[in-house]
Amino acid sequence: DKHHRDYDDQKYECFLNELDDGNFHYHMVNFESRKEYNCVMKIILDENEDLGPMYIGLRADSLGNMRNLFEWEKPIEGSDGSLNFESWDPNSPLGRGDCVTVQLGKDLKDSGLWKDSTCSLTLPAICERSPKTIRN
Repeated sequence: DKHHRDYDDQKYECFLNELDDGNFHYHMVNFESRKEYNCVMKIILDENEDLGPMYIGLRADSLGNMRNLFEWEKPIEGSDGSLNFESWDPNSPLGRGDCVTVQLGKDLKDSGLWKDSTCSLTLPAICERSPKTIRN
């Protein structure tokens, strides 16, 4: 499937959208609040009853001795990338990898919960689009 890639390829694919659209920045999704997270997950579930796991823009760096210390890859301006809320599966994070997936499906008991995983899985991802600010 052309929409299934590993994490780094998904991140790059999001960024490539920016080359075709000069008015917006594109990056792997981050969430500023639980309310925003719940809203986006509901919209995705309404459009796709059983999507399965997909990447979000939350990542750790085990090579930099930061295993299980997850931060948003592209934090909002003025933020350091720290989490304002969490939605971890009860069995995560367990040091399984530096990337985070969310499982989505109407009949899944773990739908909407984050799991740490290896970054080499080929999965879909959510890209976020934000307007470029014009500075005078």
